[in-house]
Amino acid sequence: MTLEAHKLRNSIFFVFTFTLMLWLVKALEWAVAMDFGFLGILPRTLSGTMGIVTAPLVHGDVLHLLSNTFPLLLLGISVFYFYDRIALEVFVWIYFMSGFWVWMAARDAYHIGASGLVYGLVSFLFFSGLFRRDIRSLSISLIVIFLYGGMVQGLFPINERISWESHLLGALAGAFAAFFYRDAKLFTGQKEYATELAGVEIASGRISSYQQMQESVDMFDAEQIIDTESIVIESEKEAAGSREQQLITLRYHYSRDNNEHVNDVGTQKVAPYRLCASHMTDKRFVFYSAPPKKTYKEETEEPVSTAAA
Repeated sequence: MTLEAHKLRNSIFFVFTFTLMLWLVKALEWAVAMDFGFLGILPRTLSGTMGIVTAPLVHGDVLHLLSNTFPLLLLGISVFYFYDRIALEVFVWIYFMSGFWVWMAARDAYHIGASGLVYGLVSFLFFSGLFRRDIRSLSISLIVIFLYGGMVQGLFPINERISWESHLLGALAGAFAAFFYRDAKLFTGQKEYATELAGVEIASGRISSYQQMQESVDMFDAEQIIDTESIVIESEKEAAGSREQQLITLRYHYSRDNNEHVNDVGTQKVAPYRLCASHMTDKRFVFYSAPPKKTYKEETEEPVSTAAA
């Protein structure tokens, strides 16, 4: 499975599962012949706080549910695919904060439906482009405006049967999330997938050169933290005598935070040769690495190992 297919599968799985849950709730409502409207948010009441969790799962009718299903699928998959490293946090933030703000400020009526979440996802994708100002984020913002620009009218009290407060406060929650994560490495979730896949390929012998590994994990732009006590270096002379390759075996502890110290010994950053460690711990992979040219001696001698920079 390719890197992009791996990411797309994971994105679809979460969003599809959540959307399926909405339909299961509606099916249960039909099965028991009961109106689940009481599970909505009733602002400023103790009983209404339950709706912060349950309101997005309940819809008035099939048309209401359909109107939220397709945007949820498209927008949700977009967030989880393009912003995979922070997508779950963003989703949870919008889900609960929009509900809490509706409970605090909306009209005295039961507010149901996932439209607040939909508006939050639209807002997050749009404002992320404005705050980030990179080509990829801005491109996503423009696509969102093209597809969902007409949703702006839902932010105003045009129809008393529509919870425009959920729309507005959901959009605010999405904008806050975009601002809060404006400096996050939004697309670096690729590193973990690529690392794992590259490690498996190398271990199985499908990657036989440093150049192939470089191409395989070319998207890496950040250093990985490796537990210094766990680095085991095994230098072996290549059969072809190439001075561009050197076998290095790593038994690692992976950390997401470059400022974190794994143990008392401290950590060392392994980046010069784009060495990488999977997020799975207690595994061993063989990686090819090309040490800096200045560390080479004569062509007839084996290159000096500089695995831990």
